[in-house]
Amino acid sequence: MNRRRFLAGGSALVVASACRDPNVPAPTPDGEPWMGGTFLGLAPFVAPAGRPFGTKYNAGWDARLLLELATLDVDGLVVEDGDFYVRTELPDRLDIAEADWTVTIGGLATPSTLTIAELRDRSEDQGLVLLECSGNGPTAKFGLMSAARWGGVLLADLLEGADAAAWGVEVVGFDDSSIPSENAHSTPGATWILPLDSLASSAAFLATTMNGEPLSADHGAPVRLVVPGWYGCSCIKWVTGLVLVGPDAPSTSQMLEFANRTEQLDEEGPPLARDYLLPEIDHAATVVRVERWRVDGRVRHRVIGLAWGGTEPAGTLSVVVGEGAWPADVQPVRDDLRTWALWEHALDPDMSGEVVLSTAIEGVRTRRLDRGYYDMAFEL
Repeated sequence: MNRRRFLAGGSALVVASACRDPNVPAPTPDGEPWMGGTFLGLAPFVAPAGRPFGTKYNAGWDARLLLELATLDVDGLVVEDGDFYVRTELPDRLDIAEADWTVTIGGLATPSTLTIAELRDRSEDQGLVLLECSGNGPTAKFGLMSAARWGGVLLADLLEGADAAAWGVEVVGFDDSSIPSENAHSTPGATWILPLDSLASSAAFLATTMNGEPLSADHGAPVRLVVPGWYGCSCIKWVTGLVLVGPDAPSTSQMLEFANRTEQLDEEGPPLARDYLLPEIDHAATVVRVERWRVDGRVRHRVIGLAWGGTEPAGTLSVVVGEGAWPADVQPVRDDLRTWALWEHALDPDMSGEVVLSTAIEGVRTRRLDRGYYDMAFEL
């Protein structure tokens, strides 16, 4: 069966949430046991995660903390600070003296300075926004993504009345660490250029709070960039400057490092920032847990997955089981594409053995889904 075949109908949408014990059954909307059955445990992944969840490992640019997506639950969408994924920790050469922190505005603009106090005074609730690392992959069980409620100041408001000669804004962050990246996996330089005409549509903002609290060190304290719907590599942390640039500005080293992972036409990245495709997260979906239940004397499998990404409403999300012989439909209707949603479906009770679960979404661009990037294998 072709991955892009879609069927009508489906299961009810449930909404994603805060973390919980992954070894207990996920709550149901009515609070009753699923299908009136008895929970037997989780079906194991065929390939376990290569790293522990919830514990930071490595250091410097290579520091990571993975969120266990199987812990997401139906009661909310917010991931707490301590569970929110980390990709690059606080640089050891950065002394966060928040009272003295400033963000300079320069380039094709009259030089000015914003203090952290001024930014916090102007901050407003920016809602629930998901961030995903562009290198989020199956070995991490896609744990390099999380959603939180952010507060901050829209870049469009900060740069209102920009010089007519300016084409974009280069957001500059502190990125000086004494700890080298293993095998040069990450390179120094944390800057990203955003086209000025993308600021309003993306609702990019400088964040000062996360879940109602000041940003913590690893999440960019005291101020970071958040661009809803864009990969995390563009969401610069520890922001120190905004530089207005013209249409001939070169792509930054950060943009070139992540060119392949942000689906640029040339995997080396375009020389000029104006030719860089917006690093938007396509519509995506994956299975995060499969629960085993005994229902009416038979073993049934409750499949729970996540849907996220995209810049426009999508059609039906379909689950393809195995090689496509047994498709199942779900319909997560996400009113806010800036965050994620959980979906679920009941598998055919006669399925057993190693099963690959794939997803497909109707009517929108899904480059990673089309490549099978988010496929997951379970032992039923």
